[in-house]
Amino acid sequence: MQTTKFKKLTAAFLTITSTTAIFLCTCLITCGKPELTFGQIVISEDIEKDTNLPINHRTEFEVTSKQIYATIKYEGAKGSDSWQFKWYNMDLEEIILDSINKYNESQPNAYFKGIIASNILKTDEAKIFQPGIYKVDYYHNDELKQSAGFEVARPQISIIEVSTASEIDIKGAPVIKTQQFNLNQIVYICVKLDYLVSGNSIKVLWKKADDSLIDEEKTELISDYYEPSYIWFNLNLEKFMETVEPGRYKVEIYLNDNLYTTSYFDLII
Repeated sequence: MQTTKFKKLTAAFLTITSTTAIFLCTCLITCGKPELTFGQIVISEDIEKDTNLPINHRTEFEVTSKQIYATIKYEGAKGSDSWQFKWYNMDLEEIILDSINKYNESQPNAYFKGIIASNILKTDEAKIFQPGIYKVDYYHNDELKQSAGFEVARPQISIIEVSTASEIDIKGAPVIKTQQFNLNQIVYICVKLDYLVSGNSIKVLWKKADDSLIDEEKTELISDYYEPSYIWFNLNLEKFMETVEPGRYKVEIYLNDNLYTTSYFDLII
């Protein structure tokens, strides 16, 4: 059987970080060794601070989620026994968190029950969770006891802002916004998106006031970038001197071939 080797995620590529695992335990009063049992791993948005009980159990999360918890109930663990949570990004084949500890080092010979919680959360630098499939494994004394999976869904992109400009910067953001242009200028249309997600497209149709087509441009997104970004298009008026004249014009902006909005601009002498 082929096995997959997971490498630990280095800090340079870390999009999420972790807090230390939280465990609440109660000492068991018993005359002998109790039965060792474990519940299922529960993936959730949050936990109750006093009990570690999961809040809002989910198997799918948004990239903008604040944190993700994994909890497990146990009973009959010895204080000197060890527990371990391992979090994996299955798409990247990365271990993103590996937490290990004793159930109760201060009472190594006693037996306990409780709920252990482990969580991942975003760093200040990483504003979202990396989309993909994740897995959480729970080990007792290095023996795998339970596993659970969840998904961080790829977001649906949306347009934040559309503006016409006579000048843009290297990122495609408008420097000089305007709706009036001379016939020898270049008209820029700047489309600001919340994310760039592959498989989506932005299209613009440059038209006269009578709806006749001047030019058409389309950009297919082929990579993912989960920060607000600009896609820009331009109409070089000098190339269309024979077809354009002073007057009212418009540009239609399409997201995935669906009309999103129409912007208007004027050509002046």
